[in-house]
Amino acid sequence: MKGIAESYNAHDLEVLWVGIQDRKHKIIDMSERHKLSPVGFDPSCTIASKFNINYGAGLLFVDHDGTISGYLDRGFTEAQVHEEIQKMI
Repeated sequence: MKGIAESYNAHDLEVLWVGIQDRKHKIIDMSERHKLSPVGFDPSCTIASKFNINYGAGLLFVDHDGTISGYLDRGFTEAQVHEEIQKMI
């Protein structure tokens, strides 16, 4: 995902890494290990509730207006990620 995000920099794509169900120390460890930035932690599930997410595995695509344009469940392929991003740019 980090490489995909970097490849779309010219398209004003911003990737936010948000942990909604993991423990905070796991989110911090993962972000440091993979050099992810920016990283957020949503302990009260405010973000998850807003977008009707009830579990954390997967990708949520939100456009500049805050509208969900796509969602990929765990097990997604790189091609599927590119397809969803292309719908937004």
